[in-house]
Amino acid sequence: MHFMLRVRQTRSHVFEIVVFLVLAFSAPPIKGLVLIRTSILESWDSKAPRSIIGWIREERDESKQTLQVRIGLERDHNEGITSSSKPSSDILSIALPFMVDESSLGSTLWSSGQAMAILGRTSAFRSIVQGKQIIEVGAGLGLPGRVLATQGARSVLLTDNDQDIFEQQRPSANTDQDRSSSHLTSRLLDWRDSNSDANSDMRESFDVIVGSDVAYYFYLLRPLMDTIQTVRKPLSSTCIIAGQANRKSQWDLYHNIRKGCYNQITDQHEGPWTGRTQMLLYRLRMGEWQQETKNDSDTNNSDDVNQMLEQHLAELTKNTNALTGVVPIAVLWHEVQENESEHFQQGLTSVDYVATRSDEDALEMTF
Repeated sequence: MHFMLRVRQTRSHVFEIVVFLVLAFSAPPIKGLVLIRTSILESWDSKAPRSIIGWIREERDESKQTLQVRIGLERDHNEGITSSSKPSSDILSIALPFMVDESSLGSTLWSSGQAMAILGRTSAFRSIVQGKQIIEVGAGLGLPGRVLATQGARSVLLTDNDQDIFEQQRPSANTDQDRSSSHLTSRLLDWRDSNSDANSDMRESFDVIVGSDVAYYFYLLRPLMDTIQTVRKPLSSTCIIAGQANRKSQWDLYHNIRKGCYNQITDQHEGPWTGRTQMLLYRLRMGEWQQETKNDSDTNNSDDVNQMLEQHLAELTKNTNALTGVVPIAVLWHEVQENESEHFQQGLTSVDYVATRSDEDALEMTF
C-alpha cells in the first residue's frame, strides 16, 4: 500500500491535510540487485577425462546484506565419473557472514578457499574428515570449515585473529544445518604470537588442520608451522593448506615440512616432519561478477533453483570463454597415520594431480 499526502495551506494559515489511501495490489514486487559469480574447479591435468570437479556460485545481495554460496560437484567421487553430463543435483547452500568493511584480509572469499570448499565435498576429503575433530586456522569467513561440518566431521572449530571476523563466524541459520552433524564453534587464535592471551587456553588437539591462503607471507611460515605442530594429534593427523600455486611461500611451506628447514627461533636446522607430504594441483576458472535482479516473490523452491543452476552451468562448461581467468591452486597435504591403509593416497582419483618438481619449476611465480 502507498500513501499520498497532499498539504494545502488555507487563508487562515491553517494547514489542511488530505490523505488519500491508494490500494496498490497490482503494483510490481520490489526488486533487489544481486551480484553473482560462478567459478569452476578443474583437474590440473587437462587430459584427464571429464576434468571438471565441481563449481561454486556466490550470490551477494547488498540491499539485504546477505552472502549466499552454493557448491556442487560435477562427478561422484565414490563411483568415479558420472555417466551424465549434468552437474550433480546435490547442491550445498551456505550463508556466510556479510562483511560491509572488506578492508581486512579475512573478510574476502579468496580463490583458494573456494577451491577447498569444492574439494571438501569430494569422497577423498570426506573419508578423511568423517568422525574427526577439525580446526580451520586463519578461517576468515570460514567457508571450508562450514563445508566440512556438513561432511560428517564430529566437530569443527573456526579460528581467526580478527575480532570483527570472530564476531561474525557464528553459524548462520541459513546454512544447510540439517546436513551438519558437527558441533561448529569459533574462537580467537593468533598463531603469529604463541604468547598471546587468545592462545593461552588452547588445550585441544585435532585430527585435521585446514587453512586457505595462510602461507601468504614467508615470515609467517614459522609461526604457522609451530601452531600446526601444537594443535595436531602427533600420532595420527592430517594437515591441508591451500593457496595459489604461483605463490612462492606456498611452495616454501611444502619444502619446509617435507625436507626440513632452518628454525629462526632455535637457531638450528630441524628435520622433515614425520609422515607423508605432497602437493596437489588444480585450476580454478573464475567467472565475472554479473548483476541480476531478484523479486521478493521469486521462488525459493530448491528444485527450481537446482534446475536453473544446472542450465547455467551447462552453458559455462560449453563456453569457457565466459570464465575470465584461471587461478592455479596448490593444496599441501601432510598426514601421519598409524594405519598405512588410511593414507589419503588411497583415495586419489584421476582429477587429483600430484605435483612433481618439474611442475613447480614450470610455474611462473608472481609473488
